[in-house]
Amino acid sequence: MIRILLVDDHPVVRQGIRTILLDRFKDATVAEAGDAHGALREVQSSEWDVVLLDISLPGPSGLDLIKHLQRHHPSLPLLVVSRHPAAQFARRARSAGARGYLTKDSPPEEFVTAIEHTCRGRRYVG
Repeated sequence: MIRILLVDDHPVVRQGIRTILLDRFKDATVAEAGDAHGALREVQSSEWDVVLLDISLPGPSGLDLIKHLQRHHPSLPLLVVSRHPAAQFARRARSAGARGYLTKDSPPEEFVTAIEHTCRGRRYVG
């Protein structure tokens, strides 16, 4: 069983990604947070195999969240899912501590591949 925390401020995006993930990972646990504060509460209260997070969040940004999680939970795999092209933010996200980066316009299969790579400790840039 894989435990996935999905962090995005748009409920419809979270629902779409959740559907993709549960279609592939049948026995997955997928929790959601709409901002960095919610994500931190989830990380403190449960164990996760991977965190998928948007780089653009209200309040503390996704980059701030990555840096915080990297400091306090360095073994937690972080995968950025963003509307911004990889050329713009992938390097910044990886420098902050994310293991991977993919854009929201990626095909559903790429989300699955990115999660599998990230959970295995590999880097992924879509």
